[in-house]
Order: sequence, then structure tokens, then C-alpha cells
Amino acid sequence: LSNLLSKKFNDLFIEDKLYLKIIIYITKLKGKFIFDDVLTYISDKNKKIIFKYLINKNIKFINFTSDIEEVLFTNYLIVLSNDQVALEGKTSIVLKEEKLLKRLGFSLPVIYDLSLQLKAYGIIDNVYYDVDKLVHELWS
Repeated sequence: LSNLLSKKFNDLFIEDKLYLKIIIYITKLKGKFIFDDVLTYISDKNKKIIFKYLINKNIKFINFTSDIEEVLFTNYLIVLSNDQVALEGKTSIVLKEEKLLKRLGFSLPVIYDLSLQLKAYGIIDNVYYDVDKLVHELWS
């Protein structure tokens, strides 16, 4: 954050402005947070920082998103279709419903799908939700 704080707010890029605002809100305000497709504009590195902070501080949050990749940052997932709950449960279990997700118009997150394919070919033994962990597994 120190590199952002040394600049004028209006000189920051939109991602940095959003990131800074989110950090300020979650550190200063108490309670629950609802993100409505705002995290899409933030890098994965910064999303990890935000979610790690929320989880470590036991802060409840809801993340509405149109970016399937963001579901990997959470442990519980609700998939809506036609204003109804189509799937609900632990993210790892919901993602196993690949055929239903595809019928609903969703693809699997890239890293999750890639690790499924690598596991199917016997290259790795586990399914990964984090690119850094998958890369580490492949190179070790």
C-alpha cells in the first residue's frame, strides 16, 4: 500500500483506486460486506490480499460476480439461474458439477479445469484452485 499512498488519489489507475477504497472500508468499518462485481477490476494478487484479510478477521462477505475465476477465492458458492438457486454448497463440491454448470452457461475456472485435465493424464495427483500451487507442483 505504501506505493499507492505516496501518490495523489486522482492520479491512480481505477484498479488502484478501487483496491484502496476496499482496503479502507474493510479495515475501518465493522460488519458484513457485499461486493457487486467490483472485484473483477482488481488483480488476482490484490484479490488474494482482500480475501485473506476478510477470512483472517472472520468478516462475513458476499461476492456477486460474473467472473467464474473469482469463485476460487471463496469456500461457499451459490449459482443462480433465472433468479433461482441452481446449485449451492462448498465451492469444491459445486465445481464437480461440471455438466450442470455448462448447461447453465458457466465454464469452469481455468486453473481448476487445467488441473483436472493434468490429473486425468496422470501428470499431477491433486486438483488445484491456485495457480501458484499448481505451478509449484509442476516444477517440483
